[in-house]
Amino acid sequence: MEKMKSRIDRERDRTGRTAFQTGSTKIVSGWEAFNAVQGYVQHDASAKTGHDSDFARILRAATDPHVKLAEQLALSA
Repeated sequence: MEKMKSRIDRERDRTGRTAFQTGSTKIVSGWEAFNAVQGYVQHDASAKTGHDSDFARILRAATDPHVKLAEQLALSA
């Protein structure tokens, strides 16, 4: 969860939006939530499984059940 929160904070910072602050509500858009899950699976979780190519990590994230669920939730919102 911390990796995903950090990913959202970095993206918000890069796009000029307010990052999470202590005591603030931690509401994210469907797109932010999907992006956090997909990014975690592609970059952070993949780093633990070996030295796959970028393309292999993209394919793994595209078929990951957590990413698919996040996509369904984001599209249904």
